[in-house]
Amino acid sequence: MPAVSPAARRAWEELLEGNRRFREGKPRHATYSPEDLASLFQEQKPIAAVIACSDSRVDPAIVFDQPLGGIFVSRVPGNVVSDSVRWMVEMAVGALNVPIVVAMAHTGCLAVQASFDPVYEGQGAPLRYLVHRAVRSARSADPDERWLEGIQLNLQQTVRTLETDCPAVAEAMRARELAVIPALYEMETGTVRTLKL
Repeated sequence: MPAVSPAARRAWEELLEGNRRFREGKPRHATYSPEDLASLFQEQKPIAAVIACSDSRVDPAIVFDQPLGGIFVSRVPGNVVSDSVRWMVEMAVGALNVPIVVAMAHTGCLAVQASFDPVYEGQGAPLRYLVHRAVRSARSADPDERWLEGIQLNLQQTVRTLETDCPAVAEAMRARELAVIPALYEMETGTVRTLKL
C-alpha cells in the first residue's frame, strides 16, 4: 500500500482481518439484536467503500466479514464505474468520510469472460463496452494469463476512472485522506489480495 493515512491503513487491515475470519469459517458478524438495528437506523459509520461485481458469489460484506453498517457498497457487473458507482463513492467519501475505496475484481468474472467474445446489444451495452475496452487490450499469448491480465486491466480502468472522474475522490486523495485500493478476490480460496497495477 502506498503512503496513506493511519485511518486508511487501519481500515484496510480490518478488512483483511475480516477476510481471514471468512476463510477460516469463523465470522463474528451473524446476528443483530433489535437494539443493534435501532442504532444502525440512527447513523452509519462505514470504514470503507467497496466497488464489486454483481456476481452472486462475491458479496463484500461476507467476504470481509463486516457487520451491517461496516462498508458502503456498490455492485455492478464487471466492477466498472457506472453513474450509480460514482454517486455511491461521492457519498461515501464526501459525506461519510471513508478513508479507503476498494475496487474489487474477482476470478471467474462472467463480465470479463464475455468480453473475449462480446455482444453489445440490449441492456447495459455502455457498461459492457467499458469492460470490453479494457479486456481486449490484454496481450498475453497464454489463455489463462490473458484472462487474468484482462481482469487486471479492467480493474486498472476502474481505479483510474475513480481518481479522475470523481471530484470527492480526487480532492481527498490530494489531501492524503483517502486511498483507492485495487484488490482481487480469488473465489477458489476466498482470499482477497491487493493488486499492483
